[in-house]
Amino acid sequence: MNFLAHFFLAKEKDAWIAGNFLADYLRKPQREALPGPVREGIDLHLEIDRFTDRHPMVLQGVRRLYPLHGKYAPVVMDVYHDYFLALNWDRYSEEPFPDFTRKIYGALERYAPVYPPDLQQRLPKMAASGWLESYARPEGLSYAFLRLQSRTSKPELLHGVMDTLDRFFPEIDQEFNQFFPEIQAAVKNWKATAGDYPSK
Repeated sequence: MNFLAHFFLAKEKDAWIAGNFLADYLRKPQREALPGPVREGIDLHLEIDRFTDRHPMVLQGVRRLYPLHGKYAPVVMDVYHDYFLALNWDRYSEEPFPDFTRKIYGALERYAPVYPPDLQQRLPKMAASGWLESYARPEGLSYAFLRLQSRTSKPELLHGVMDTLDRFFPEIDQEFNQFFPEIQAAVKNWKATAGDYPSK
């Protein structure tokens, strides 16, 4: 799961949204200093990742991509998932997509004081550029992969990711729509048993 899907699954609480945003940026000691509800959001992020990484439909898709994209196949699939969530938005949400993204940007902004300084500086630019909305468009997806290439040790393994998407579009769409209702159910169960951290 990439950012859009994480936010969708965490949408009930602003603190959970913030935690899902921060989870991949902070080390464990940094997380300990965060407000309790944000740390709970990080726990939700990790639970989403665990469920996703073990799901048969996700593993099937990753195995298909591995001969083309090697060790980055799971990362490619994560980004594809945001695209397929956006494409299937009306299937999973009654809230219009633009309303949802505005709500997410607002939640992220409200928790900006607890972010590291570099993220605080980047956040307004991310919202202004339509960061989340870009996952709904092929050109936005392509740009996300270009940025990813610039940060990897083997950028050649990300060549042709948009061609891969075109080649396996029906299969990935079908697998996503089998997988996503199941992760929604798993997250619902997690939320039903989650206890808030003490606030700091």
